[in-house]
Formats: sequence, C-alpha cells, structure tokens
Amino acid sequence: MTPEKGMYDPEVAGARKEQNPYFKPEYVAGRHAVIERFKEYREKIEKGDLPKPAQDWEVIWALTGPDQTLEEGAKIHKGEEQKATSYNQTRRRFETALAVAREVTAVRLSKEVSEVTDSDIEKEGPVIYWSGKASTNDYLAQLIEAGEFEKQFHFPSSCVKITENRDIQHTGHQFAEFPKELLPEGKKVVIISDVYHLPRG
Repeated sequence: MTPEKGMYDPEVAGARKEQNPYFKPEYVAGRHAVIERFKEYREKIEKGDLPKPAQDWEVIWALTGPDQTLEEGAKIHKGEEQKATSYNQTRRRFETALAVAREVTAVRLSKEVSEVTDSDIEKEGPVIYWSGKASTNDYLAQLIEAGEFEKQFHFPSSCVKITENRDIQHTGHQFAEFPKELLPEGKKVVIISDVYHLPRG
C-alpha cells in the first residue's frame, strides 16, 4: 500500500538515508572523532582564547551560512531553515573575516589596527575568500560591481576573491573547489565560521 501524501514512509526514509553520504559509517565515525577534538577548542573559544593573527595567514576564508545575502533579515537557503538563528550568520562570519584581515595587515606592517588603511590592505593584506551557493556568490559579485561593497564594509574589494564555481551545494564542495593557487607555499588558510559548524569544516 502506498502511503498517503504527507505520511511518513520508513522504506523511503531508509533509502534516502542509505544514499546520504552523511550517514555512511566511516563519515559518522570520523565526525564523532572530530567533535571530541573540538570540544576542547570550543571551551577555549568561549573563554576568548583565540589564535593571534600571524604574518603567514594568507587566505581568510569565511564559510557562508544559511543566509542568502549579507542583509539583516535575509532569506534562508532552501533546505537550511533548521540552521537559521536570530542573526545573519553569513554576515557575521564575513565581517569577522574582514576584521581578521585588518589585524593580519597590522601585524605585517607593525601598526596598530586603527592605523591600517585600505591601501595597506591592498598592498600587504591577505585575501578574503568567498565560496557559497550560486545566489550568494552572485549577490557579492553584484555588490562589488555596483561599487557598494566599499561603502558598506570600508574594505578594498580588490582583496576579495569569489569562487568561479557557481554550483556549490555544501561544505564538501567548498573544500574540494578551493583554488590552491591562492595559497603560496608556507602560508596558511584561516577559516571563519560558527562553533557548531566546525566539525563539518
């Protein structure tokens, strides 16, 4: 008997679970191990014990959240409604990335952060890397093209690199598509996200 529309079908649910890579035993085991490792990191983060910006931080990568744009009250990507919070995660991560980039520039130039100029960032700052879903990537590209980016964020758009892949669907795609040419040998990528997102990252 075929279940009525809207009813739970355990066979269909089981088949979907089998097809979902996030339910594979090796992934689940690896995720549990990572979660345990990040428990200690979370404690440090909550205490404000964060890594200090260093000269070798070459790429600052803000992982996008469920929010489609950087506007407050932005629409949530379809299928990610359960991840929504009272604030725009995409915007907060992005603004944190910009702040970190200023701090790295300050370290490289032996300046106070308040003394760092846009020109300093263009010449000596790290790259801000952005790779989200198509609508989010297009949104930022349009913001830059319209000349609104600098007005809103007071940061040089020339230092922002948007992925060329417009078919990103999840974190796995983001990592697989990371452009290695952005990272010179001996340099580091710094990933910005929320604590709950770190095990996936």
